Amino acid sequence: MRLPAWAGRLVLILNLANAGSSPEEYRLEVTDAEDRVVWSRSGVRRGPEGTVTLELPRALVSPGSYRIRLSGRRGAGFATVAEYSVRFAPL
Repeated sequence: MRLPAWAGRLVLILNLANAGSSPEEYRLEVTDAEDRVVWSRSGVRRGPEGTVTLELPRALVSPGSYRIRLSGRRGAGFATVAEYSVRFAPL
């Protein structure tokens, strides 16, 4: 993915239409290549069209490899529902 220097934020739409059961609440976590958490958010809801929207401040993301982990509430904890690997490059 190309990152324009002028962008103030990065918006990704994760399609979960075929992800099976739908937990009521999700947690999103973005980690860098060294597995450091650069951003996380709990209380995320799945939209009626089966998507989850991730909006990151551009200042948190520099060129490189990242992993996006989406976890759904299962009882008292969270279980991974989907993981995405993404590489950002300057525009």
